[in-house]
Amino acid sequence: MDVFDQVDRRNLETYKVSVIGEGNQGDIYKISVDGRIAALKDIAKRNLFYRFFFGRWLLSRECKVYQQLLGLSGIPKLYKVIDKDGFIFEFIDGVPLSKFSKDAPIPRVFFDALDDLIRRMHDHGVVHSDLKHKKNILVSKGYRPYLVDFGASMILGGTWNPLGNWLYKQFSEIDLKALSKIRNRFVHGNPDDEDKQNLLKRNFMERSGRLYQSIYRLFSRKHKWKR
Repeated sequence: MDVFDQVDRRNLETYKVSVIGEGNQGDIYKISVDGRIAALKDIAKRNLFYRFFFGRWLLSRECKVYQQLLGLSGIPKLYKVIDKDGFIFEFIDGVPLSKFSKDAPIPRVFFDALDDLIRRMHDHGVVHSDLKHKKNILVSKGYRPYLVDFGASMILGGTWNPLGNWLYKQFSEIDLKALSKIRNRFVHGNPDDEDKQNLLKRNFMERSGRLYQSIYRLFSRKHKWKR
């Protein structure tokens, strides 16, 4: 019997140690069960509308991603699905890359390992889609990279899913562009040819996102002016 099998919704509060993070897609807690440390993602405190129409679907998809990437070094392990509102996974003792300044002495080996991790994740049929937020990349002991928060991720579709596969390719390019931006920020020296190409390229999804942001800002300014 695994130690986490005893955890359920009724006794969950007794195992919580601290809050790791809070976000729109749920809260992350550090928990301790019989001395074993893990992390918990929970959306139970979100409103019913979000949980029923978005949250549970996103949580279920994230669990599928962890199952798809099981055994891949650099990805937290999924320990237990508590219910439709929460799951327990491996706690990674690391520092978010967002906490480092661009002059931080992070060795090149970290970025080489991060490159390898992202490409192996893609080989396993998963794109992260949100690596532009450097908080989703952890720097663990020995400068080992870990990827966390797969709430926006996507799994490669089947052969007869051309739209899904096209979207997968778009988001895999976005992952690699995020990697190029990270290297350009932290690794001193001229970027290589692949990074130069990635930094200049803007695919359909990126252009669509920028258009949406421009329209949103336009109407937001008008709304603010009217008030």
